[in-house]
Formats: sequence, C-alpha cells, structure tokens
Amino acid sequence: VAKDGGGAPVAKASRHTNGKPAALQLSVDAPSPHTGTGAALLLDGQDAALLRASIVDGAGRVAHLASSNVTFRVVSGPGRIQGTHNGDVHSHLPNDSPTYPAYHGLVRAVVRVTSAAGRPAAERALLAKID
Repeated sequence: VAKDGGGAPVAKASRHTNGKPAALQLSVDAPSPHTGTGAALLLDGQDAALLRASIVDGAGRVAHLASSNVTFRVVSGPGRIQGTHNGDVHSHLPNDSPTYPAYHGLVRAVVRVTSAAGRPAAERALLAKID
C-alpha cells in the first residue's frame, strides 16, 4: 500500500496465486467496438472473428500453468474454424486443426464466415458461377 504525506492510502497492489483449472471462458476479441473492429461480422464470405478461450480457476483468474486441449466448433450459423493457435512460438502443431493445447492458459481460434448472403445479388451470382 502506498500512502501520501498525510498517511492516506493512494495506491494498492496485490498478487494472487492461481488455483486449479475450473472452467473455460470464451470471449470475442474481434469484431469488437472496444478494438475498433466493428460490432458484428459481415456475411460476405470473407470476414472472420478472433475468439479467445481462457482456462480459469474458481476465482475466474487465468490458470497460467494450464495446458489442456481446447476444441473449437461452430454450433450454428454460417461459419467454420479457419485456424487455431496458442501463441507459443515453439509450437510446431498444425494450426488448421480445431483442437489446440493451451499455452499459459490461453488458446485462440479464427472463425471465418462461410456465407456471402450480405453481398449484392450480382456479386453472389458471379461467385456462384466461379464455385
């Protein structure tokens, strides 16, 4: 605890030891209004979302020693898992697998939109001819 000249507390710092892994938290890093990447995905067949899976302890803190496998799956809507990774520069696992082990309690996935329903009709017709 840091105190000012009069003895009143002005700042406090603390450290916590992580407990055992207890849950998996999923969050969306992009698109997000907080990162300036918009608020929703575009149905253009090109847009992608960046997801973060965090292995947390009973208090909701990231369990930094957790290395459990995490599997991502699209359960509804037009999308597919484009890739996964955990940020470990020494990992040589393929990043096109939907399953990846956590590194420091974290794993990320890229989910790509597979529908072009948001594109103009003329573009959709042209794309249909190409496919």
